Amino acid sequence: MFTQIITTISNSLKSKPILYLLILITQVVLLVCVYFSYGLIYNAYTNYQDASERDRSFSARLLDYYNETKTKDEIFADGISFDVFNTGMKKIFDYIGDTRYSVIVDGDIKLGDKYYYVSVYDDNLYSDKKHGPYDVSVNMDGYEVGDKIEIDGIKYNIVSDKSISELSFFSCESAPPSVIPCEVSIELEYQPTYEVSRKISDTILMYFNPIEMHEPEVLKLLDIQMNNTQIAMALVLLAISAANCCICYNYINESRRKTFAIYKLCGARDYHCLIISLAEVALYMALGCLCSYLIFEGFLKDILIGIYPNIMGVYTKDLYSDIFVKYALISLVIMIISIVKLATSPIVVERK
Repeated sequence: MFTQIITTISNSLKSKPILYLLILITQVVLLVCVYFSYGLIYNAYTNYQDASERDRSFSARLLDYYNETKTKDEIFADGISFDVFNTGMKKIFDYIGDTRYSVIVDGDIKLGDKYYYVSVYDDNLYSDKKHGPYDVSVNMDGYEVGDKIEIDGIKYNIVSDKSISELSFFSCESAPPSVIPCEVSIELEYQPTYEVSRKISDTILMYFNPIEMHEPEVLKLLDIQMNNTQIAMALVLLAISAANCCICYNYINESRRKTFAIYKLCGARDYHCLIISLAEVALYMALGCLCSYLIFEGFLKDILIGIYPNIMGVYTKDLYSDIFVKYALISLVIMIISIVKLATSPIVVERK
């Protein structure tokens, strides 16, 4: 069987070399178009640098802070400790990943019999300043820069007195547990994808139980549409590539009726003829995938990334594998449908 496959392919290459070259070029060009479409569409729905602040931000009001019919003790009785709040924030930071962000948390803390207005700034988007884990900014009478203030058994270093709030902490991790968060705002450098937006919103709902929340609104439809378009365009291009090549192969196979008739006269079964044809398709399909990968990865990808830097992470081994598998399945299904009639034709028909 292996010798028959090699002989058949060798004879075809000798008789129709230009046709086989055209098949290979068609495969390579259309597969390269698939890679480009993945990159360009990926860029279309992930490149959100120009999005408005509202479309890059999440905000939530956790307590009915402005209710004048309740005392502060009554309002804060429904609040959560900053330890619980920070558990949710750690998950949100995981979802944000390497994207720069600005987090502002407004809340209160009770020291003695008095409540103090607290802000927590966790920001690497607008501020490059680095603070120690126990640095704090204080705008309270009796405290100056260089002093220490003890909260929940932890001594904080007062590094500034220019805070709008009475107490300001510089990261969520350094805020003491007795801080009661009232409002939180999370602004990202880029507009998040629908998946990230959903995960952050679900985390806010799960851990913070907000009474009011805002999340980016334009993402849901856009992300779903673009993701579906990406898949659809890739499948269309794959189908066109496979169909073009299959038309050429069918032309070649039609010219092999005498060859198949001889094989059958010599005892070959229908599946032998089918395997021979499919083996040739698989060989050229693999060669086309390899050539397209080498051309795109070696020469064209860097050009595309230079134009759209945001797509740098899209071209992974998993993406190439996914494209190759889809291309192989589409090609083989089309070829099996077209070849099976020829391969199973009676010998009498083929001899004619």
